[in-house]
Amino acid sequence: RLATAAVLVALALAGCAGGEEEAERELTPGTLRVGYVADLRGRDGELYNGARVAVEELNAANGGIDEKLRVELVVADSIGTSAGAANAARTLVRRGARVLVLPCDPAEQQAVARIARRVLSVATCNHDPALWRRFPRAWPVGMGANRQAAALADYLEDQGYRRLALLGESRVLHYLARILGERVPADGGAEVDALVVDSTAAPV
Repeated sequence: RLATAAVLVALALAGCAGGEEEAERELTPGTLRVGYVADLRGRDGELYNGARVAVEELNAANGGIDEKLRVELVVADSIGTSAGAANAARTLVRRGARVLVLPCDPAEQQAVARIARRVLSVATCNHDPALWRRFPRAWPVGMGANRQAAALADYLEDQGYRRLALLGESRVLHYLARILGERVPADGGAEVDALVVDSTAAPV
């Protein structure tokens, strides 16, 4: 929630009017409408609830950002598909959203970024580290899946785990499999030192 609030403050300051000098910039009183494209049936629903609480706290503190600018958070359900995410983005842009928070699914993220090329987008789930290269207005605000995988690989090495099995289809596990290479048996292997499970995978 704190990260979300900090991002919203930064976005508000980046979009304020004024001269070229930072000291001359001043917020214009009003409301910044932020659209959240989310699969409300999955993990996005929990993240949206956190963002909603962060916005409520931000607006309640000193009457908004710099006592001038309030944030309005509007959600649109992606229904868990790329087409649904694109439609949700169109709806939010038509409703005046100046910033979009992207869903977590990489395919849905790309669908929204294509629609909202002129709107600033924030990717709280950074599963596609190259997203911002294709869409310069899409800002990742979390550690990339590739870096998460690299950190996890270092931890597994430090713990002495040599042969591992991976369960799940997340981007982190995708990158981890590439890093570990032959240390992940192609057949799943019964003799492994550890099992790495995607938190969104089905229980085993």
